[in-house]
Amino acid sequence: MIMIHMIGNRNLEIVKYFLWLTTVCSLICFHVLSTYNNFNKCCKNKLVSPKFMDIKSMYFGGPNDKNDGVTFLNRRMLSINETYNILWHNSPSYFLKKANISLRGCRFNNCQLTTDLGQMSVADVVIFRHNYLPKIPPIKQTDQIWLLYGQETPFYMKKSYLRKAWLGQFNWSITYGDTSDISMPYASIAKEVIRAKKNYSEIYRKKTKQVAWIVSHCFAVSGRDEYVQELRKYISVDIFGKCGNLTCARNGTECMDNISKEYKFYLSFENSLCKDYVSEKVFTLYNNKYSIIPVIRGAPNIDEYVPRETYINAFDFENPEILANYLLSLGSNEHKYSSYLQEKDKFRPYYASYYRAMCSLCEKLNKYNTSKVLENSSWFTIRNNCLVPQNRSQIVIKDRAPDYWYWD
Repeated sequence: MIMIHMIGNRNLEIVKYFLWLTTVCSLICFHVLSTYNNFNKCCKNKLVSPKFMDIKSMYFGGPNDKNDGVTFLNRRMLSINETYNILWHNSPSYFLKKANISLRGCRFNNCQLTTDLGQMSVADVVIFRHNYLPKIPPIKQTDQIWLLYGQETPFYMKKSYLRKAWLGQFNWSITYGDTSDISMPYASIAKEVIRAKKNYSEIYRKKTKQVAWIVSHCFAVSGRDEYVQELRKYISVDIFGKCGNLTCARNGTECMDNISKEYKFYLSFENSLCKDYVSEKVFTLYNNKYSIIPVIRGAPNIDEYVPRETYINAFDFENPEILANYLLSLGSNEHKYSSYLQEKDKFRPYYASYYRAMCSLCEKLNKYNTSKVLENSSWFTIRNNCLVPQNRSQIVIKDRAPDYWYWD
């Protein structure tokens, strides 16, 4: 009887352990599925940058991911024998710390990055910076793929791209543009997970000035200088930097800290009005510590990159005077002004473009290893991608502009 009782107790313990283990596994599965579904809902939200949507497909795969049924979870178990060596020729200084990062977390992880120019003859891919091209191209190996890299608009890249010695040398492009072979935007906008508590009434009361602008590239092709000069006739605009009469702290972070505390609006005016061109002038303002409303004049499709009700789009106003009047009205209404700040604080900049671009390049090498010539790339055509005032004082109006305004 004692033996039977002991066996019964032991079986009972086994059953209890099994039930406990089943419960734990169920909770884990539920948590994973909930996280994925929430992420999926998040990324389908129109207020989230489409570039952020790519993060979901990068890590989870999905029905729209053309991966032939192979998701991230099982793709890493694939047996890939070939290794692709990617060489950065004269890598930008801001990439030096991460130029050689491991790509083990990518869908395809059989690519290696290097900045060693001694690998030029054996590299499968060579990435050249548009403004650091040698006068004479190096010897290109058979089947080697050359990429032209640049984060500037076609206005500032076409001179190097059209240099006679380099014509026909490049196969792919890597730029901020969504239609480039490899897209590498400056950043993207993501939903803020942990929001800092702020006293918006106190923030509003401390603001004693209207509009600030930091600019050192004068007379840009976008005509922003002329636009701001007209804007200043109707609202106070303080200009910092080489193109203005005010100086700021050498530390850029400290400078923006002070401006965001004193001013109500900041001009995020780009040097070019080109599709997809959204630079740090915009993304920096989405740092949660900067309680200031961006006034953006840049990419015609800016709404695809930053959420509405978090910024003012200069293209929504027929002329600078109307914009100035709206800013004065908004700035005098604490409730409405604070609503913009509260909405903006729901988001943050997400800086993972370099890693994602290198992952995309590695995938392209594995799946689409073709060697086209870049001469006919539509991205570099100003006519197809950019709006430019026909004279420097003309104001570009989004909905009334001709199909193509371009620089002759």
